[in-house]
Amino acid sequence: AEKALKEQLKMVDVVIEVRDARIPLSTGHPKLQEWISHKQKLLVLNRVDSINSADRQKWADYFEKQGREIFWTNGKEGKGIDDLLQGCVRLTKPVNDARKARGLLPRAPRVV
Repeated sequence: AEKALKEQLKMVDVVIEVRDARIPLSTGHPKLQEWISHKQKLLVLNRVDSINSADRQKWADYFEKQGREIFWTNGKEGKGIDDLLQGCVRLTKPVNDARKARGLLPRAPRVV
């Protein structure tokens, strides 16, 4: 499975890492950063409805100190998805700007 994932990662522009907002440090894959070190990445903390605002702020501060932008989502209700999509588009803007400079049409972000 790791080999297949590594092959797929070669073809994407943005990697979305989804973690559980209640236990974000425990729900990340230990090798993921190694595999995606050269890729644009977004961190999603899902199940935001399961934590209180104080814990949410603590995690926001923690990841901000690491230079990571967080997208808070509630998968059951679909909240936060529009912001996440805009984040993907923003990260792939340089790719589409380069395509435009070569006379090519923009393309949708390649995301995994």
